[in-house]
Amino acid sequence: IKRENTPGDKSVYHVFPRQNRFYLATGLGVIVVDATKNEINDTWLIGNGGNPVKVTGFSMDAGYYYAATAEGLKKAALNSNPADYRNWQTIAGTAAVVQVMNINGSMILQQQDSLFIQNGNTWTLFYRDGWPLVNVTVSENKLLLAERQPSGISRVVILDASGTVNRVLDNTGAVSSPRKAVLVNGEPWVADQFAG
Repeated sequence: IKRENTPGDKSVYHVFPRQNRFYLATGLGVIVVDATKNEINDTWLIGNGGNPVKVTGFSMDAGYYYAATAEGLKKAALNSNPADYRNWQTIAGTAAVVQVMNINGSMILQQQDSLFIQNGNTWTLFYRDGWPLVNVTVSENKLLLAERQPSGISRVVILDASGTVNRVLDNTGAVSSPRKAVLVNGEPWVADQFAG
């Protein structure tokens, strides 16, 4: 992707793995990588009019692909041709979506520092605690929120699928500026900008 002579933002903002494919959310759109063949399988320019659009998150459920874009949350049916921008519809009221995630079959989207859950055709507030979100990750059926206040105070909040706080990691040397967190066999691992 870096070597390709294509103008525009080639940054990768999110990677969604599924079976033998990796769906890269990029500044151009969605780039599909075939991990078996080690090659680019497809490129989806899903912006309005088939133009490039910054995609910062990607996920899917049993029926749809979802892309968090600067134009809002977009979705396309799994049985459609996602390379055709006309198969992507923008969900009303979802301008500037940062991330979209699937946890236990429920779709969650991030707008600014709030998380919303899909209930039929509407999105309702799922979680907001007043802290700026740095990153939200789904790991072992939990949501891990890396948060950092402008003053530098940081923490990682671990939520279950219902939005209940299970654990808060703060006041530790490992959480000075968390960038991302995951669970491995129930134990949290934090990628921190300063603590490693």
